[in-house]
This record gives sequence, C-alpha cells and structure tokens, in this order.
Amino acid sequence: MADRPLTMFCGPKPGPRGGYYIPQLKTVGFVAPTPQYNDLRLEYPPVLPGRGKAILGDAVEASRALSADLFYLDPPYNQHSYLGNYHVWETLVRWDNPETYGIAQKRIDVRDRKSPFNSKREAKQAMLSLFSNIKARHLVVSFNNEGFFAAKEIEEMLKGWGYVSRLTRQHQRYVGARIGIYNPQGEKVGQISHTENHEFLFVATHSRNVYELLKGQDSKQESDPKAHSDSVAKG
Repeated sequence: MADRPLTMFCGPKPGPRGGYYIPQLKTVGFVAPTPQYNDLRLEYPPVLPGRGKAILGDAVEASRALSADLFYLDPPYNQHSYLGNYHVWETLVRWDNPETYGIAQKRIDVRDRKSPFNSKREAKQAMLSLFSNIKARHLVVSFNNEGFFAAKEIEEMLKGWGYVSRLTRQHQRYVGARIGIYNPQGEKVGQISHTENHEFLFVATHSRNVYELLKGQDSKQESDPKAHSDSVAKG
C-alpha cells in the first residue's frame, strides 16, 4: 500500500482510463501519449465557488430526492461499464485493495456489480425512470451514435420535457479503436473500421427562450463541419 498515495496524486494526469488501456498499449508496443511521461504533479480541477455535494448511490433512486435548475446526465451508452473502464478510479476512491483479475488487473467486483444501463434489455426503462424522477427546468443528456439508442429514440424519451434540442459533434473514438486489433503475441489481426463517432448533447427544457437560443446555434456552427444542432419542439 506504500505506493498508493503516489498513485492518488498522479491519477488526474495520465488520463482516467489508463488502467483500461495499459494492457492494450503494452501488448502492441504502443507509445503512450506525452502526458503519460510528464513529471507527476497534482493539479486542482476548475470548480465553481461554494460548497459542493457528492452522493454515492443508484442514480435512479438518488434522483427521486434531488431537485436543481439543471441536471447533466452522462449514462453508459452501451454494454461497456463505467466500473470496468474506470476501475482504477474506483479503487482510489474506495481505498480497499481489492482482489483483481486479468491482464488489466480489474477489480474482482467488476464481474458482479452490474448496471441496468449496460443491458440492452433494461437500459430503456432505466433511462425513462431516471428522466421521470428528475425535478428541474433544464436537463442535459450526453450520448453518442454507438450506444443502445439512436438519437431519435432519446428525443422521444425526452418528449415530456417540452422542448428538445440536439447538439452533435464528431469526435475521435477511444484509443483502442484507433490502434487496431492485436492478438496476445502483438500481431495485428483485424482492421480498423472507423476512427470517429458522433457525440450528442440533448438539451431538454421547459423554457422556450433556451430552446430558441439553441436553435440559433445552427447558423453559428455552419463554419464548423464537425458540429451542428437539431431542435425539436415537443408538446
């Protein structure tokens, strides 16, 4: 455990999914991005002034007791779990020195702690329950085009909010998709299908003014071929 404080301090710099990618990078001899080799240092992230509050719990259940002007939701998009991808952060927060498995040395509870958002059969009901529980004037939801739901499906789920806008931007896929597919011997065994996807931000609001403001982003973003927005008025 002696080296764990150092891990805690250097955690923010190499990248939150370092533990997920390390076995891939080692296998293929991939040279990691420069930040991996910089001097280790702790930097405070930019935060809003005032006191904050963190809640540990099930999102659907916790949302029943919360209210705010705006909620931002970043649910899992598909079968890839946050716990599995960010297992290093989980251990840093829990500080529990868990039993691990596999090349990536993931926490053993990754095998058992499952989220309905990672199940194609259960994800829609989980999303609908979460949306219906939230008490706010504005709701922002992050998703992409490689998730369980198409953009139109999410807009349909949000129709009870009154006005729905969708901001879209091209984005590079995760590093594993960009370096290719390799076997344990380091031999390339597959082809890269694509290196970019479309990231979505859905803004659902009860305010027509906010809706009109977002609708006006269309003309402003015409100069950027990677960005555009779509607005849908819902009754």
